Amino acid sequence: MSSFEKQLDQYAKTIVEVGVNVQQGQEVVVSAYTESVDLVRLVAKHAYERGAKNVHIRWSDGVLTRLKYEHAPQDVFEQFPEWEAQMMETIAKRGGAFITILSESPDLLRGIDSKKIASQQKAAGSALHTYRQYVQSDKVAWTS
Repeated sequence: MSSFEKQLDQYAKTIVEVGVNVQQGQEVVVSAYTESVDLVRLVAKHAYERGAKNVHIRWSDGVLTRLKYEHAPQDVFEQFPEWEAQMMETIAKRGGAFITILSESPDLLRGIDSKKIASQQKAAGSALHTYRQYVQSDKVAWTS
């Protein structure tokens, strides 16, 4: 194992053990961009080793995100998938842990209509309101 691989493994272990302190039988949600696949796999491995019941992965892909913003109509950004909001809320109610691995390019949405971005953020904020209450009240473990 290379030095980088050892450091990445230690980072993943730290995220799981210190960042969210995964407990036996706990569900874990990892939200990440596809370019972080190696780190996400290690986080899942360490979470299961700590006794996580299930590790749910929510993948995002920068290229697909940009394509959506470039080509989808405005009304798409005014909605948020109900099933996704329900999943996050349900896992939060059960005391899940939430890990977000940010690695998106800062220029990903350069030149995209700001109305689409604002609409998507507003829709997500509304749909994820209950989930965010759990996070903001520290009723669930989370890290990003």
